[in-house]
Amino acid sequence: MGVRFQQMTGKPRGGGCMRATTRQIVAAIISGGTLLVVRLPLKAALAVGMLSFAAAWGQEETRPSENEEARLRATERHVRSLRLQSRDSEKEIGLIDRPLLTFTDPVRQHQSGTVWAWGNGGRPAAVMEVWSNGDQWKHAIMATSPERVELILPDGRQWQAPEKAFEQSPIAEAESPKEKPAVRLRQLKELARRFRVHEIWTQDNSRIELRLLAQPVYRYAEPAREIQDGAVFIFAHGTNPETMLFIEGVGKSLTEARWNYSVVRSTSAELHVELDEHEVWSCQRFDGTNQGPGKTHWVFALPMEGALR
Repeated sequence: MGVRFQQMTGKPRGGGCMRATTRQIVAAIISGGTLLVVRLPLKAALAVGMLSFAAAWGQEETRPSENEEARLRATERHVRSLRLQSRDSEKEIGLIDRPLLTFTDPVRQHQSGTVWAWGNGGRPAAVMEVWSNGDQWKHAIMATSPERVELILPDGRQWQAPEKAFEQSPIAEAESPKEKPAVRLRQLKELARRFRVHEIWTQDNSRIELRLLAQPVYRYAEPAREIQDGAVFIFAHGTNPETMLFIEGVGKSLTEARWNYSVVRSTSAELHVELDEHEVWSCQRFDGTNQGPGKTHWVFALPMEGALR
């Protein structure tokens, strides 16, 4: 069983789904180093998430409009129509109850974008971007765990994460994880700031620097798998996620843990990742042969329900 953490300025994450008059979300919030667990109605959780996102970006805090709430609910219903399961046990992997991030990128025709993840309490097994483009839902599914998983679509198509889709590397010269969760959060942010990411996408092959979002979009722990603490950071074009950086304190105990990182692409562009000004990871632009149902990253489309066209 994993443990979910969330900093006060971030978006609360749901562990389980409870049915009552309105759906409730279990949110874990760290306050002064203490893990607090609260239940929020979905509508309230969506409002809290958007307020927190605005605060993190230094924007005026505004509540989501009724149209935005309706679209988020419709997106959730659509995402729940997709099934992620273990290839070994064929057991379904639960969807985390609310999006990790909402975004938009008009330049790249990404409207009403959201980022979703599947997992059972620790590191997500897979992460998926969803956005609207005309009368279609567009998706980008990424493998974010060594687990053998597959995504089954309503039309029968399947995506299977390849072997060794998720690999970790140590972060050199990194202080060991501290005892208090709030202090470890500060460590995680400091480690993330040591990374730089740029992409090459435009026709003239110009270099585009990506921006690290101020807060991790998800924080977790899974001691049974020796993950004592972990967080997912986003490098974005505006707010459109292009690269995901996983940083984890890995070891048999917190005192033995050391910081590792993993990079997950969430774009079709060529990517270059630097740690302390030295390139440590890169990938080529998609050319039709390096993405698809059997690759670590698959972009696919499904028809949009008529109500949102």
